[in-house]
Amino acid sequence: MQKLEDEIHSRAKDWSHFTSVDSIFLGGGTPSQLNASQIQKIFNALSTHFTFSPNIEITLECNPEDVDDENIKAWKGIGINRFSLGAQSFNNSILKTLGRVHNTDHVYKAIKVFNKNQIENWSLDLIFGVSGQTRETWTQTIQTALSYDPTHISTYELTIEPKTQFAKQVSKGIHKKISDQDITWMFTHAKETLTKHGFESYETSNASRKGFHCKHNLSCWNGDSYAGFGMSAHSRWVHKQEVYRVENTKSFTNYLTWQQKDFELAKIQQSYKSYIEECVWTALRLSNGVSIKKWNHFEEILGEKFKNRSEMFFSKHLLEIKNNTIRLSPLAWLLADAIALELLS
Repeated sequence: MQKLEDEIHSRAKDWSHFTSVDSIFLGGGTPSQLNASQIQKIFNALSTHFTFSPNIEITLECNPEDVDDENIKAWKGIGINRFSLGAQSFNNSILKTLGRVHNTDHVYKAIKVFNKNQIENWSLDLIFGVSGQTRETWTQTIQTALSYDPTHISTYELTIEPKTQFAKQVSKGIHKKISDQDITWMFTHAKETLTKHGFESYETSNASRKGFHCKHNLSCWNGDSYAGFGMSAHSRWVHKQEVYRVENTKSFTNYLTWQQKDFELAKIQQSYKSYIEECVWTALRLSNGVSIKKWNHFEEILGEKFKNRSEMFFSKHLLEIKNNTIRLSPLAWLLADAIALELLS
């Protein structure tokens, strides 16, 4: 904890030209295992150097087994106003396949604690495409999620990272990959069902009640700057057309010995063109797309080839203009990454 505080104090000067912080996201691991006093120390360090916006969104990623009345009251007391519950599934067999520590009883208990403590702004994370999962079990998962009335639901396709234990098990046939047809069906079913129940699918994998979009994630997807602190954290620093990246060490031992000079060495300048390409990629995942003005800037930076390919996708009705914004048409949502790849190749 002390090292994290030291990092915040030592690197804050890099962000001095940013006037206020709109969101804080405690995630990327098991932050719900920290006690309230430890989290308060993080906030104290941040508030020493940054001004918190009056409407700041502070999200805590929670393991279901960590959620109880005592923790919720303590977390609320220090200013956390949004909770993201890593349920992943309401099926114990699926949870076991994913290697999760929690079971469905933990998930149900956590949700009851949210309701008891009148937590309004909370999200459920769900995963599809897991070995043993069927269209029927995925349908049940979505229906169960809706029955608890969260204000935000994220539905992610399982990503099998190379060289992981899970990837080795898949290669040995211990876990069978879901067919592309079933993956497509699960993606579409989730989106259609959530929309039918009043959710806005504001990003490819995210849907929420009106007014409950994740402010932090939207800021990142819109190309804003963000400061990441802690082991494995990432940062993006954007000022006019100057862009820097910082990727913190993934090694716990190395992180404990990192000094200011190490953070400086990890600070790498990114070309503005490369940054704009990332903005195109994330913009196409947003249901609202981007303003025509911003898209024109994309064309200015990326050149004639990008402009010509954009026109091709407009002619095929895969891109559309609506309410002065450019976005994927509904029939192209499944093709978001493929279209981005084609536009940028």
